[in-house]
Amino acid sequence: MNHIVCVKWGNKYVPEYVNVLKNMCKRHITVPYQFHCFTENPNGLDADINVIPLGKESFIKTWWSKLYMFHPEVNLQGTIL
Repeated sequence: MNHIVCVKWGNKYVPEYVNVLKNMCKRHITVPYQFHCFTENPNGLDADINVIPLGKESFIKTWWSKLYMFHPEVNLQGTIL
């Protein structure tokens, strides 16, 4: 399985940015995939987005939270796109 992974942390971007990204992937990707979003606040994200929670008191801040997708407890087996 292929995985599309994005990170939305803090308030720099609104949930619509993630929803638009998901919809662009849906229109243009022809192979099977799952869409994931690492976030501490899933409010406003489309229901078909797999939310992977970042704790509100996360020790990982800003863009460093992208490293969390490689943590052993995050089970994204396959190819991360």
